[in-house]
Amino acid sequence: MCLVFVIGFPLGAFLIRLCSFRGLVWIHAGVQILAYLGALLGLALGIYIGIKGGKLGVFHPILGIIIVVLLLPQPVLGYFHHLQYNRHQHATIYTTAHIWYGRVFLTLGLINGYLGLRLNRQETGTKVAYVVIAGIIWLAWVGLLVRGLRRDKAGKRQRNEIRMATLQQEAADGHFEGPPRRF
Repeated sequence: MCLVFVIGFPLGAFLIRLCSFRGLVWIHAGVQILAYLGALLGLALGIYIGIKGGKLGVFHPILGIIIVVLLLPQPVLGYFHHLQYNRHQHATIYTTAHIWYGRVFLTLGLINGYLGLRLNRQETGTKVAYVVIAGIIWLAWVGLLVRGLRRDKAGKRQRNEIRMATLQQEAADGHFEGPPRRF
């Protein structure tokens, strides 16, 4: 299950942020769906081991079940985001929901991975290695988010400058009558 949250889900997120080519959205979706199938397999195995070892009622498996079950709508949100983005060419409520839902549950999954290592009394070196690797992945992912937010802000500023210049040109040409009047 650690591989799903340390490699699988982040890989899909990195691809969609770093790459730009035709069909990328379907590769992103495929990677995320494969990661989710891995999470379902991990869930099944975790429930089996939890029942067998009498640890199903502790925090790690309970949080794991909640995370995997609540991730179920994520592909649907992603699909609606894709449809709406193609239609309107800008972010919609589905975009926000899909992105933030993914951010929250990826972070919770990474934390729960560490809790699973603690529950199973893994060696300190294993736990440290997990924290370092998961931490680097998470920080790189957050860095991409910050980069994306800055890029979006700069792009919005540039689009506004272009709109303003267009309006000024229309006004200078006498084609712009101003905003509609309210009566």
